[in-house]
Amino acid sequence: MNAMTELGLYRNLDEMAPWNDRLQVLEVIGVTDEAPDVRTFTFRSDNQTWFRYKPGQFVTLELPAEPAPVMRTYTLSSSPSRPFSIAVTVKAQAGSVGAGCSTI
Repeated sequence: MNAMTELGLYRNLDEMAPWNDRLQVLEVIGVTDEAPDVRTFTFRSDNQTWFRYKPGQFVTLELPAEPAPVMRTYTLSSSPSRPFSIAVTVKAQAGSVGAGCSTI
């Protein structure tokens, strides 16, 4: 057993529940500029859960926009083999409601 496990900072998958969008929210942990107007947003759960999905699956996110939040669906661009975070890669479209959001 290594020091990180002994301190309780990391848990095994079988000690954790899978992420449930009705019970937990996502937290942005990284934003990567891929190209002009293209960013990858990386998320983790706010409750030490893991993600179970297949390549090509999607997530619907609530974007902070005015006058009211909007819902947008994005294909997951992260690998299911890394279950502790998920990522979406987004290209801003001129004039779209989400284009003004600096972060998702």
